[in-house]
Amino acid sequence: MELTEGTSTVALQVQKFFKAIRTTFSPVPFASNEYKSPSDDEQSRKRRATMPKLVHCTSSQGAETRITTEITARQNDPFLIIVVHLLPTLPEYLRALKHIGCIKIIIFKGAPDSERPQHMREMAEWVKNHEDFGKAIHPEVTKSYLKTPDNVVELIMNAEIPKGAEIIIMDIGGYFAPCLVDVVRHQTSEKKWKLLGIVEDTENGHQKYNEALQSFSSVSKDLKQPRIYSVARSQMKMTEDYNVGKSLVRAADSILRETLDLRLEDHLTVGVIGFGKIGTSIAMHLRQQHIGKVMVYDVNPAIMIRAASHDFIICSKEQMLQQASFIFCATGNKALMFNDLLRIGANTDRLTIASCTSADDELNIHEGLKKHRHDFISPDSNDFTSHTIQRQNGTDVKIILLSDGNATNFSRRAVLGDSIRSVQAAMMVCALNLRRSNLEQKSDSGILTLTNEEEMTIARLWLEHFLKLDTCLITNVGSADVTLDTQNVESSDDELPVDPMPVTQLKQHLGLERVADADPIDFMDSERKLIIVANRGSGKTAVISALIHNVRNYYDFIW
Repeated sequence: MELTEGTSTVALQVQKFFKAIRTTFSPVPFASNEYKSPSDDEQSRKRRATMPKLVHCTSSQGAETRITTEITARQNDPFLIIVVHLLPTLPEYLRALKHIGCIKIIIFKGAPDSERPQHMREMAEWVKNHEDFGKAIHPEVTKSYLKTPDNVVELIMNAEIPKGAEIIIMDIGGYFAPCLVDVVRHQTSEKKWKLLGIVEDTENGHQKYNEALQSFSSVSKDLKQPRIYSVARSQMKMTEDYNVGKSLVRAADSILRETLDLRLEDHLTVGVIGFGKIGTSIAMHLRQQHIGKVMVYDVNPAIMIRAASHDFIICSKEQMLQQASFIFCATGNKALMFNDLLRIGANTDRLTIASCTSADDELNIHEGLKKHRHDFISPDSNDFTSHTIQRQNGTDVKIILLSDGNATNFSRRAVLGDSIRSVQAAMMVCALNLRRSNLEQKSDSGILTLTNEEEMTIARLWLEHFLKLDTCLITNVGSADVTLDTQNVESSDDELPVDPMPVTQLKQHLGLERVADADPIDFMDSERKLIIVANRGSGKTAVISALIHNVRNYYDFIW
């Protein structure tokens, strides 16, 4: 866990990264002649965003002008309403957001304090006692609380936000989606505040806001849709979701071992409901660890075909319940109903369920379980709860909910590595874009995403600040059929890659084969090769892989 004081080596490294993000994507008008008026076309702005350093002052006068402009901008900062996870990465994220706006409301995502794991309670206490963030905490605010429009209006009005002030909501999981129309209506009719927009982190929230926007036309033709930036489908989020799937598998195995004297590998058949980004990662990591027979179900037939192409066993939900003794739920949309549990196979004495998100989003079984015998034996509900129900055939079956149906990985800290910083950076860039759109008086609305250039810039800056990788240079590779001998690699004093994978196989893995109707650089014919190798489990490899996928036609390096 990073030191909450913000003085550790890790914290300082993160601070430098976030500062580089702010400097690169700052919406403040620049004094240099290199930057034109806000009327510049969009493509010009995109090109500038691809460079890691966008600010170039050629004279002391230019530097002084920029400093003065930044001070003026700070005085007009928007007010921030943020939903956060109580994880070790929170302190530096909050410190970074302070430089984007004035944090007025902080909402802790997940269970109430009494039901949180110890590490989350400690983080909540740190935020509560912090001189800058403590007054912004609203422990009474939950997802259910925000479903009542009057509660939302009252929350904002009581936060000492001046009338007409600009607001940005940084959301996780669509907390403000149910009341979106009312938030915009009060802005339009009563001028209580000006909503610059919302930044959403998750796929679940992305879908909720998409549904909320559909209702605008039916409410009023004069009610304009707000800007909603989503990073849910960005390259950075794909990296995070991959690591989330890995952490879910590890957390589930940890809980089984520590509290139930079981192992995940003891289950002969493991089911995965939902084959999206997280579900795919779960299935892949189960296979990598040779854990049981992996069955996959998804409501989308096209996704089922994709699962089959990855050589997973696809099935219906009923078939999975008949065979699996452990099920991961990764849909964010009621993967299991209580009536589903009544159809558990007769040969299954115990079904263990792990969720990838909040229980109220992922499962609809708690009300039904309350009516049956409760065999609670875990000293901490964050480990598991146990129930015994009766199947349709009249026999008993035990249902074990890891973390009581909430995100399993959060009960075990859910450390995802430095790659999570790229997602936080993407959220910050979206907030800065909302400020820019307001300054330039743009008329865009609805769900927006970062441009490919913006994502690549974030990735480059991440690599620049978190590149704790072994870099190896190979020259004069004459053929794609060269195999790197493991023994030679280990015994050589020269810089060589630590991965003995054949070059041909590596080329195929990265998708670097020449396309027939294109003319990219042929990496395998190039005289110089830069091989970047990441430590296993560091979370860095997915970032690099995503970057290479986008820039492979322009750069002479291979991961």
